[in-house]
Amino acid sequence: MKHFLRILYEGAAQAWQQLWANKLRSFLSLLGVTIGIFCIIGVKSAVNSLEDNIRGSMAKLGNDVIYIEKFSWGEDPGQNFWKWMRRPSFTFQEYERLKEDLELADKVGYWQFLGSKTVKWQSSSVEDAFFLGITEDCYELFHIEFDGEGRYFSAAEYQSGADVCILGAMVAEGIFGQGIDPLGKDVSVGGRKLRIIGVTKIRERIT
Repeated sequence: MKHFLRILYEGAAQAWQQLWANKLRSFLSLLGVTIGIFCIIGVKSAVNSLEDNIRGSMAKLGNDVIYIEKFSWGEDPGQNFWKWMRRPSFTFQEYERLKEDLELADKVGYWQFLGSKTVKWQSSSVEDAFFLGITEDCYELFHIEFDGEGRYFSAAEYQSGADVCILGAMVAEGIFGQGIDPLGKDVSVGGRKLRIIGVTKIRERIT
């Protein structure tokens, strides 16, 4: 045991002597090791933060929700684009049939891309705004959050096809800016007036 401690002491003393005799080299070596450790910690923290953001975004889609889409979510869009384009589009009648047959499903929603349109209010406008037509169950399926006192379509508005809409945050900001409350305002889309009943918190170009 004494022999081991003596070897350990002599080794430590020799290392300290070398460090003290070569101060600049020791400092640069320690600096390099320190920078490397901080870089590893920084990259690891950035990766963990990105993973948490992705998991949080995916959690909004729901971990108990099945999505049926014409296009694939995982493959490269350019690889099989024309193959996917040949697939038939879903229809509202198919949605109604699924909603009737899926007795164990809590909610069944349907949404349809209606194209890119220009949204106008007085002298302001936003071009190429994406429009979606969605059913009433999509509110809970998508976990839509509203800014301020905004709300989703009521059952009466949905059944009657009322001229109301929900704006995405970026579209609302592009038209009204920061100082005007969009709620209750009428916007013009293709010559049709739609009253704004809600603005989403998510900054996406959807309505």
